[in-house]
Amino acid sequence: MQACGHLPPEVKELFRTLGIDPRKEGEISQIMDNEDGTHFYGAFYHIVGKIIDGPELWVPTTKAGDVSSPHFGSHQGIKALI
Repeated sequence: MQACGHLPPEVKELFRTLGIDPRKEGEISQIMDNEDGTHFYGAFYHIVGKIIDGPELWVPTTKAGDVSSPHFGSHQGIKALI
């Protein structure tokens, strides 16, 4: 993934902290072609673990058993990127 070389330092640090190689995505999709000829992609990374300590980021949704993490970006300092 050539785009990984252009990630902001904060995002690279998040990947490093989580032990994820950003070049090894779990799933990637082309979202759209931009007018300037470039492409917009989205990627997913699958991680497994247990949060031992820190702010409560997961909140229940209206669907039974589902959770969301609407405040994750603001706690990681990358709110504008999410």
